[in-house]
Amino acid sequence: MRPDFATVDEKIEQLRAAGVPVLVNLSYLYEPERSKWIAEKLAEYNSRTELPPVLAAVFAESVIDDPALQPVKDFVVFVPKTIEPTSAEYMPDFHDREGICFGDSTKLSNKDIIGGSSVEWINAVCRRLPHVNLYAYKQYSGGAVHKHIQTVPHMTDGFGNFLAERRLFINLNVHLTFEMVGCEAQSYGTPLIYRHMPHSLSEYIGPTGIRVRSPEELGELAAWLYNDESAWREYSRASRQNGAAISYENAHAALEASLRIALVRVRSLQTGDDS
Repeated sequence: MRPDFATVDEKIEQLRAAGVPVLVNLSYLYEPERSKWIAEKLAEYNSRTELPPVLAAVFAESVIDDPALQPVKDFVVFVPKTIEPTSAEYMPDFHDREGICFGDSTKLSNKDIIGGSSVEWINAVCRRLPHVNLYAYKQYSGGAVHKHIQTVPHMTDGFGNFLAERRLFINLNVHLTFEMVGCEAQSYGTPLIYRHMPHSLSEYIGPTGIRVRSPEELGELAAWLYNDESAWREYSRASRQNGAAISYENAHAALEASLRIALVRVRSLQTGDDS
């Protein structure tokens, strides 16, 4: 959908003409039309069997379970997302934190990203935590997302401190290639409640956060975790440890592993050997 994607196709052509196989991010979104487009694009690329293969890079192995990708699943390769959080000057304890961050305000207003309206989800939290400050940060243009959400300006400095000062982070976004800020929040010990994102957070966060399916579940779990100090401390500790595990400094070997798998797959595709 981006106007500069044409340059990606041009680069792919140059590399393949030079005998180089390609691994490209085609922005999987957990959305049927994008999945269909990716499958068609991979089939189009690889119809030129005299050229090296073109593989799609995705951020979770479970993407290959998408029915639309079954015809091209051999061309789909997991590559870990590299996460390098903004530094924070402090790591506040339970009683020194307040409020809930809902992420980027513009994304919260985008029904394509949410898969509907975010209002009912936010209302569910407001009903259970009426006196708690709710925040969203403004990274892009757009109006207010909800009357009870305080929008803070884009921060070039201090963003890590802002996330560390919050008691919870709630991620309502679903149809994005990856939602990185929720992972960043974990690195500051900020527990995360998120919606099912099998192509990213569901694998990267897993049980170190809380996954919910409905506004009612969100309201219940947000109220419990915000007020239960013992439960919060467990999730905060698990969040910090998971944040460290998936940080960039611990991803070098995982990146090489993915490239090695990609090369094995390329050789298999070129020789037709599945062994």
